[in-house]
Amino acid sequence: MPNIKSYYPTLSEWEKEVGTIPTWIYKDLNLERWESRVFLFARIVTTSALEKDPRPKLRDWIKGFTYGTAKDFSEDLSIHLSAKEMKTINELSAEKGSFVLPLELIPIVREAYLEKYPESLVVKTKVGKFVETFSPIPELGGFIQSYCSSVIKEIEWVYSTCVKAKEKGEDYTQINFDWRGLSEKIVNSEKLQSLHNDLYQGDLLECLENWKTTEFILGPLFIRLIQEFQINNQMLSTCFIHSTGQLNIALSDGDHHVFPDCEVYIEFTKSFGKLWGNS
Repeated sequence: MPNIKSYYPTLSEWEKEVGTIPTWIYKDLNLERWESRVFLFARIVTTSALEKDPRPKLRDWIKGFTYGTAKDFSEDLSIHLSAKEMKTINELSAEKGSFVLPLELIPIVREAYLEKYPESLVVKTKVGKFVETFSPIPELGGFIQSYCSSVIKEIEWVYSTCVKAKEKGEDYTQINFDWRGLSEKIVNSEKLQSLHNDLYQGDLLECLENWKTTEFILGPLFIRLIQEFQINNQMLSTCFIHSTGQLNIALSDGDHHVFPDCEVYIEFTKSFGKLWGNS
């Protein structure tokens, strides 16, 4: 049975197989540690294209239909339509002034789409082919859940520390926390969750106790703490910034007059105290 400590590829093994890996993906990782192999695997898998699909999106293909009547549509795609279905299409199209396909007929059209654009047109990228050689191992699920749980507890500790300082009348925003390290752990958790969901076809968060609170801690709560401490991009993990995207937009989600009334936050404060809102 493969050992998780040596199973996943090193950076040099990745680059030998797929070419240069963008620096931002691994810049904050200690590549000497075996755990970083797992983090690197999760980051590459969840940020890379595993397949190359030259086909148009189904919805875009449908939007491109310019048929004059339902009969034209039916004959061109060799789709059998009932008289009722043809009537519905013609009436909707006449009303909109252009060809309209009812939602209930999309499954039928999808069959025609797959005949015209079969799955065989989709090919694996270099990354996709390399990833395929690493099947899920039993240890991975346990490692991911254990790691994410530890990160949750660390964020809870940061929050609780702030609450205790506030209760003493102290300015908790002057406390020094390792925001770069915390943001690295947050992004690792997010990538590991995505990897877990893809490999095990299930939502990791829902496997954890109080998953709504867990999702809240790893997302909005952490973002709000960043806002409260006025943390800039230079103080955060490079991979976190890339993964978060428009950080300033994300931070606006922690609006002062909305956040304290969040139902999940109210429930969270029952265990960890209230940092924002009326006491």
